[in-house]
Amino acid sequence: MDSTFEYYLSVNRNFNEIINKTSDFDTKSLQAHSHAFLEDLDKWMNLLETRSENKMFKVAFLEYHHGLIAVAQGQYRQAFNSLRFFLEHCLAGVYFSVNELKLKLWMIGKEDVFWNKVIDKESGIFSNDFITCFGEGFLEASDGYRILAQEVYRECSEFTHGNYRTQIYLPSSLEFNEELFLEWHDKAESIRVVITFCLCARYLNEVSSIGLYKLEAMISQYLGNLKYIQNYFLSDRGEG
Repeated sequence: MDSTFEYYLSVNRNFNEIINKTSDFDTKSLQAHSHAFLEDLDKWMNLLETRSENKMFKVAFLEYHHGLIAVAQGQYRQAFNSLRFFLEHCLAGVYFSVNELKLKLWMIGKEDVFWNKVIDKESGIFSNDFITCFGEGFLEASDGYRILAQEVYRECSEFTHGNYRTQIYLPSSLEFNEELFLEWHDKAESIRVVITFCLCARYLNEVSSIGLYKLEAMISQYLGNLKYIQNYFLSDRGEG
């Protein structure tokens, strides 16, 4: 075998060792909890299958999967990059859902994702106009989730841009790091909350009763603190 590929096989053996150390450390099953969200994303993807922006969601959801693999292997910068991409492109999919021209231009490489436009307080997906049109019941809570989205995006971007904090924080070689593993899952949790909020604010009123049944447990897990969500599912079951 070529010596170059021998090198990559040795790297793969190192990955296996790191995965074992990650598993031994993960007594709270953080990896399993984050991994389970893949099933929730599949449910959303199936419900939005006929919509054009679903192509964007598929790209974003796949990147989340890549992030899970990277964090288990100790590739922490790549794992945070994937989280940032996941958040950015999920929210961009919601943004493009109301502008098919921009979406099609993105598909042919003539439109970029501009994060500041997506979360703009006056015209983005957390704006009063957007929420009022698609999910008015979420209006009171929207600004808090916008702030959360901004914060976690900025924190993940520190790894993307190589800020000094991350330079001294990241290991100089492939190895397991407890703090980075915990930080990644903490940020992943925040991102799951934000994405669930955005998908619900945009699409929940368009989901069928069967779809609501499939999504209820996941939505309640991440947004069950919202009175509107509590009442929404009680009403759907005829209990409100």
